[in-house]
Amino acid sequence: MLLVSWLTGAVRGETINVGTLVLEIPARFKAEVLHKKAGPEGELDFNEWRTEDGRILQVLYYFKYTSWDGGGPMKIAKEDAMDVAGQKTKLIETEWFLGHPKKVHVVYLDRGKATYSIVGDRMSRDEFVRVLE
Repeated sequence: MLLVSWLTGAVRGETINVGTLVLEIPARFKAEVLHKKAGPEGELDFNEWRTEDGRILQVLYYFKYTSWDGGGPMKIAKEDAMDVAGQKTKLIETEWFLGHPKKVHVVYLDRGKATYSIVGDRMSRDEFVRVLE
């Protein structure tokens, strides 16, 4: 199992497994959707947490895809190298995401035949980075 710590100075709320990731979710984030299956063969495991003020964390687990391209048009405003869960990846800040004008922060992790997409919506860059540490 890989561990991604979602503690950002807040009290830990819950621990959840998504594929081979173990996620520690801060108490201020409340589960909206957990382990919703999607795709023609149920190959997507969709998970989402929200805060009362509208910040959103999403973890999408595509367990049949390698090197997933993000699934839709994305315009990158900025990207930086970083390590997440022991893997070298890029922290991407978008101007467009999934075909819509939207600023989000996202990282992609490839794990064998699976791909993870971790998305921070309505979060500052610093907050999203703290969440991934």
